[in-house]
Formats: sequence, structure tokens, C-alpha cells
Amino acid sequence: MKTMKLLFGFALSAILLTSCYTEELHINDNGPAISLNQLLQSYELWYVDINATQGYGETPFLQIAFTLSFDNGRLFANNNLVGFGSQGNGFGVQIGNYDAYNMILDVNHVIDGFDSFD
Repeated sequence: MKTMKLLFGFALSAILLTSCYTEELHINDNGPAISLNQLLQSYELWYVDINATQGYGETPFLQIAFTLSFDNGRLFANNNLVGFGSQGNGFGVQIGNYDAYNMILDVNHVIDGFDSFD
């Protein structure tokens, strides 16, 4: 009888301990869901908070711009709060061109020249 209890205890323990097994699947998809160009064009206006920037140096045209707009390769800047966006009849003045690829933004400013942002 003692052997049966011991055998039954081992069998019950084995069943209970193996029944709690779960298999976890880890899917590593590190690619971006959308491209940088799609992200930039998803909003009409981008607010520039120059005090929250990180990195070294400064970009001259971003020091005075209040908002930026990215429109099919053209970069617009506005430094006031009156009449901007498609509802306000303007995005500011065109200050240059941009190209977005591989999460890198290249800006060719009319006055300040070329800048690349990662």
C-alpha cells in the first residue's frame, strides 16, 4: 500500500508539474512601422521646442522657427502664431528642401546650407 501511495504521489506530481508548461514566442521586429517621410507628412505642422533638443551645436534656422511643415520635399518655417496651416492659408515661407530616408533627415536650407539629422 505504501508503494502504491508513493507511486501515485510521483505520478500526480509529474502530471501537475508538467501541465503548467507554456511556450513563449518572442518576435523581434525592429523595423519601423512607417517611414520617416510618412511620419513627417502625417502632421501639417511640427512645433519646434528648441529648449528640449539634445545633441551638440545648434541649427541656425531652427533657432527662430516656431513651427515647421514638411510638404513633398519642401520645407516651410513659420515664426508666429497667426494664420498658419491649411486652415490659416499658409505654412510660412519655404526655407529649403528636405529628403527623408532610412530614418535620416537631410535638409538643404536656402541660407544656412546642408544639415543632416539622425
